[in-house]
Amino acid sequence: MLLKVGMLLIIVSVIIGEVLRQIRIRRDVALRKIPFSQGLTGAEFARLLLRLADCNDVKVIESRHLVTDHYVTGAKILRLAPQNYYGANLAAVGIAAHEVGHALQEAVAYHPLPWRQTVIRLAYYGSFGSFLVAVLPVLVARQLGLFMLGSCWMFIRANSLMTLPVEHNATARVLDLIRRFRVLPAGPELSQLEQMLRAAELDKVSGFLKTFHFLASHLVFWKRR
Repeated sequence: MLLKVGMLLIIVSVIIGEVLRQIRIRRDVALRKIPFSQGLTGAEFARLLLRLADCNDVKVIESRHLVTDHYVTGAKILRLAPQNYYGANLAAVGIAAHEVGHALQEAVAYHPLPWRQTVIRLAYYGSFGSFLVAVLPVLVARQLGLFMLGSCWMFIRANSLMTLPVEHNATARVLDLIRRFRVLPAGPELSQLEQMLRAAELDKVSGFLKTFHFLASHLVFWKRR
């Protein structure tokens, strides 16, 4: 019975996770082909929104780190990957706008925001830590090592999934700013930009399901052994 339930959960998680991943990828590819009507790059659009929100102390910089496209709470730094920093398409400005939303949260002391920053650090350092923790058990007992590795990643992904309300709030704040100052007129472009802003939420759900699949599949295999 446990084996059947496990297999069912694995199949469902794979299907849903892959559907969400394909939706995000296709949307990203499609929007990167659409030039932004105002001709601004992601960095320029972010700076425009920050000026409108009177957040002039926030710096927008290009980032080539492993963790890109994120707002650093406390430091007031908005980092964008090169393709989004210099890109003048709807995907680039959408990602930049989403990160501006986090700057808006800090400006009003939005309480859950520091937790999000903690989760980002956890994902960054935890990925290396979980690997090191699992190396020795993998060499000694492969299944135990894989279980430990999967458990660490599941913990990280679960915390990341719980930051969805924070991401949703950031999107809502920046969309309100865009509409309030009429940065973009109501129409197809604004609708497409909103879709791009929502894509970050799909990423977190998809990542969680992918990790769940990894852990569940090895648990089922271990049970059969």
